[in-house]
Amino acid sequence: MAIRVSQETKQLQDLGTKFRRARRAKEYSIAKVELMTGISSVTITNLEKGRCENPTFQTLHKIAKALELKLDISITE
Repeated sequence: MAIRVSQETKQLQDLGTKFRRARRAKEYSIAKVELMTGISSVTITNLEKGRCENPTFQTLHKIAKALELKLDISITE
């Protein structure tokens, strides 16, 4: 039995991986990112693990800014 992963789920997992890599490269703890953003450590952890199904743009923007990343959102039809 094959497990299908939706495109959106894969994109969120990739985003979470990028956030985790950037955080670790800066040697920031999850607690430090929590203090910098006001976003709970649970949410940050879930996002990094691809478990946050519907993060808001504001959440993504705050984390990206804290990690000095550019957040690029594309909308296509």
